[in-house]
Amino acid sequence: MSFVLIMLFALVAFIALFLLKPYFSYDNNKRIAAAILLDSQGQLDERLVSAALNARFIPNTPSREFVNFMRAHEGRCSNVENNEMSCSVPESGSFFVATNMLFVVKLHRDGTINSIDVQHYFTGP
Repeated sequence: MSFVLIMLFALVAFIALFLLKPYFSYDNNKRIAAAILLDSQGQLDERLVSAALNARFIPNTPSREFVNFMRAHEGRCSNVENNEMSCSVPESGSFFVATNMLFVVKLHRDGTINSIDVQHYFTGP
């Protein structure tokens, strides 16, 4: 009989730990990233986003890696003209107004990334 009680207690303890896990663990990754990239009004800071992307896609990174990154985040890229590629991704919006981010990717002759500049632009009436 005591074995059954021990097993029941173990089951109850396991369920309690499972249900209470959110109170004993944390993950601040998104908060930290937001604090680094957002300005005091909660908007993405163009300089900081540009610096972060230039650190992630260092010079001589194949441009297809950036294109794949854009596609994964609902972005689109134009064809390359004059060693430059433009990409845009929706940032926020509602009804007929939207804020987008424009990424101007300067390329080396071999199609690898030289640098990335970021700008906000608005669409709507």
